[in-house]
Amino acid sequence: RFFDQYLRTTKIPELVLTRNGDKLSYSWRNVVQGFDMPVDINLNGKKTRIFPTESPQHLPFTDLDTIKVRDDLYLMRVKYP
Repeated sequence: RFFDQYLRTTKIPELVLTRNGDKLSYSWRNVVQGFDMPVDINLNGKKTRIFPTESPQHLPFTDLDTIKVRDDLYLMRVKYP
């Protein structure tokens, strides 16, 4: 699906992050069906690999101050309100 996304469409994947209380929700939007590329993020300076899909995934946390998405390795948009 990675090649379908980047070679056969003009869609730019959008990683959607949402903070809900003590959970971080994340999912892909604007992707081909079945796209599931992992993404490295930093939560409070600690590297974490997430595996977004089109369905929201959840990551529990305590005391989350900063979220930084490593977007220098990927062609994607990040949406974090």
